[in-house]
Amino acid sequence: QDFRSTLPPQLSAWQSFSWAVMNPLAFALLPLGSLLLQQPHGPQLLPRQTHAVAAGATAGAPHAGHAGSFCGTAAVAMALAGVAVLGAARRADHAARRSQRVRVRAMLDDDDVSIEDIIGANDIVAFVMPPCPYCAKAVAALKEAGLSFKEVQAPKGSALRKQLEKKTSSSSVPKVYVKGKFVGGCNDGGLGGVLPLLKNGKIQEMLSS
Repeated sequence: QDFRSTLPPQLSAWQSFSWAVMNPLAFALLPLGSLLLQQPHGPQLLPRQTHAVAAGATAGAPHAGHAGSFCGTAAVAMALAGVAVLGAARRADHAARRSQRVRVRAMLDDDDVSIEDIIGANDIVAFVMPPCPYCAKAVAALKEAGLSFKEVQAPKGSALRKQLEKKTSSSSVPKVYVKGKFVGGCNDGGLGGVLPLLKNGKIQEMLSS
């Protein structure tokens, strides 16, 4: 699930704009500015212009100098614009991610959040906590199988963890649900555990039904 769908409308819209427009624009402006800086009639002609004016050169020299000055100014402007646009896009993305992290932390501490809502909104949900090695192993197996799933942190003492313990009569993690059914932990529990059910194709069967 795309985390941008959980953001405030203004922030979500700004991040979408930054990804769709600002990042490509920045990466287009930066190399274009660099290319102009390397042109033979670019800023390198500025010293010639100064020399020509000091020496009273022919009328053609100032024209070349003006062309070099314009080209150099345009190159610098494009490069600076690219940096500014890229910086703004990255700041918007970081702000969106910070907002998502705050929202997740609030959700974990909210007694009103129901694990039933989380389970019902996702085909696969893995309730985990670091640094549990079995959680990491189950998550890695789901990723290796190419399955899309919702990973939810359920640290000890959190409202979610207490709900999980009450629902399953077990305090261990991971706890993985597929299509609303508890399939177990990493190797056992529930319908048999994530690894065995991936191996025999049961989880894939549940998703296709």
